[in-house]
Amino acid sequence: MSGRDQLSIRYSLYDVSSQNSRGAGGLSAPSASSSLDNLDQTVALSNALTLSPRTVLETRAQFAHSDLQAPPTDVLGPAVSIAGVASFGRLSSSPTGRVNTMVQVVNNLSHQAGAHAFRVGADFLYNDDRITFPRAIRGTYAFSSLATFLRGAYNNAGFTQTFGETEVSQTNPNIGLYAQDEWKVTPDVTLNLGVRYELQFLETIDTDADNIAPRLGVTWSPLDSRRTLVRGSAGLFHDRVPLRALASALLSAGNTTELKNLRQISVSLSPTQAGAPRFPSILGGFVPSVTLPNLTTMDPNLQNAYSRQAGMEIEQQLGDRTTVSVGYQYVGGRNLLMSVNQNVPSCVPSGTNNGCRPIPIYANNSQYSSVGESNYHGLHVSLIQRPTRWGHYRISYALSTSMNNVGEFFFSSPIDPFDLSKDWGRSDDDQRHRLVVHGAVHSSMGPATTAWERISHGFQLSGMVQAYSKLPFNITSGVTTVQGTAGRPIVDGEFIERNAGIGSNFLSLNARLSRTFRVARRLELEALAEGFNLTNHLNPLTRNTNFGSGAYPTTPSPTFGLITTVNEPRSFQFGVRASF
Repeated sequence: MSGRDQLSIRYSLYDVSSQNSRGAGGLSAPSASSSLDNLDQTVALSNALTLSPRTVLETRAQFAHSDLQAPPTDVLGPAVSIAGVASFGRLSSSPTGRVNTMVQVVNNLSHQAGAHAFRVGADFLYNDDRITFPRAIRGTYAFSSLATFLRGAYNNAGFTQTFGETEVSQTNPNIGLYAQDEWKVTPDVTLNLGVRYELQFLETIDTDADNIAPRLGVTWSPLDSRRTLVRGSAGLFHDRVPLRALASALLSAGNTTELKNLRQISVSLSPTQAGAPRFPSILGGFVPSVTLPNLTTMDPNLQNAYSRQAGMEIEQQLGDRTTVSVGYQYVGGRNLLMSVNQNVPSCVPSGTNNGCRPIPIYANNSQYSSVGESNYHGLHVSLIQRPTRWGHYRISYALSTSMNNVGEFFFSSPIDPFDLSKDWGRSDDDQRHRLVVHGAVHSSMGPATTAWERISHGFQLSGMVQAYSKLPFNITSGVTTVQGTAGRPIVDGEFIERNAGIGSNFLSLNARLSRTFRVARRLELEALAEGFNLTNHLNPLTRNTNFGSGAYPTTPSPTFGLITTVNEPRSFQFGVRASF
């Protein structure tokens, strides 16, 4: 706009349609998938205004509209899950549509004053969200084994069906404020001091107003040579509550346990209960005298999840272009979202008995609660050779441990709502060792004047090796507990620990060979060949985690541990790129 006022405008369009694209693979048949039709459009503006040689005002804004439709492939159903064998039928575990309109405005003011660089800012974000989630409108059945499936004997609470409304709307304003100071205390010491304050406004939820997040960072060069750097940081970081969780609570009964507010009714039945259907039939309608509704709620006093983070790193320069660094990082997650049943049955439902529940007028009350916890400790070492006339490389290694009591599965539930410690174990992504080596070597990229230079110039060989240790997996028994969660094998009257299974190592070697040819003064051609997973190492993605009903650990199901999906095999691609 002028020498001190710059404006940019960007429009983005994302449009994708595909069939059978979500949910299929591994033990899930194509009928258990959904299609995808997604159209996202975004308009973004950015303005940078220089108020003075030391003061700059930055303003950013965006408007985004997203329309996602994911109709199930099988429209008739029901959905069927046979533990460790297969899943097929109508997909019922994810929404079939979501329309979201989002507006965001961000303002940042930067000012330089001597040894201080100040920044203050505000962030306003507004969502208008509409979700379509029919759930088990055509019924779902869960079986513990192929034998019980063939007999039609489904699990305790193994039949579920949904009635009533399928669509819910909500709005969600968010406000964030921050201030920070980058202070060069001495030529050897720099401090970064800051604080952030965030508010998220949710329907039917008391606003968590104490989300104050202080931050501290320090960089110190202790020696006169300036070849050693010490870095340290610590702070609090808050998360937002996912709108899908609240949408489920609003759609159930307006996030209450008042049956008069029921909008979408979900019922679960055991095969011995009165009125329970015989597989593969479904209910013709909701029968209040026989079927009690399941409720989904969100704790009205829900706290935003947050993490305590701290880290320290020492970096030493070994030569003009080589550095080695050693660091430690801690991340402690608190108030993590978990779905905890507030109306747990104390007996197996049978006949007209609905499970001996504390509140007999409804069945489960799955309440989203901020009770999950996690801890991560990591040590990392890296050796970096920055680009030279022949190439560069980097070697990175991380040794870590990660523990929590809530899985990565969306809104996981504890195996025992009364004792969350029974789910404390290795995180789903707990990987003790991670080694990554990557780099490149090249011949001269300068103009060729001799015959040998014309042959040898322009080559570049690059590659990456990734070697990761085994991830854990959760071993299940295929049986639903009386609490309505997936059971694990029992030893001496107690469930085995969560994520007790040990998966497989991951190894991948990728390489790229290219050569650049100068065709004319302003035209270059680059011919390239790339290879992925060159060792053709088998890298499993998923496996059958159902141990079965046999005695643990001696008599597993014959299919326990079998790999069901894998990462890509060895592959190559070739290309030519023109630069002009």
